[in-house]
Amino acid sequence: MSLMPVASALASLDAGRAVVCVDSGRSAIAPARLIHASLQEILLSVRRHLEQLQNNLAFRWFAASASSTSCGSR
Repeated sequence: MSLMPVASALASLDAGRAVVCVDSGRSAIAPARLIHASLQEILLSVRRHLEQLQNNLAFRWFAASASSTSCGSR
């Protein structure tokens, strides 16, 4: 697996870096930074969802084991 296609793609994105926003006159966000931030947000949200799923499964297991034991039945 070669990283050259990725590197060349990022280099081509950096070529358009000097674009200026028409409305405010500020320079635009570098495409590589924008892609990096988007990927980071996606990966962190997947991680949070997996942690939440594990917590939900643990709670269901605990609730099922607690309901199966009779704590005051006669």
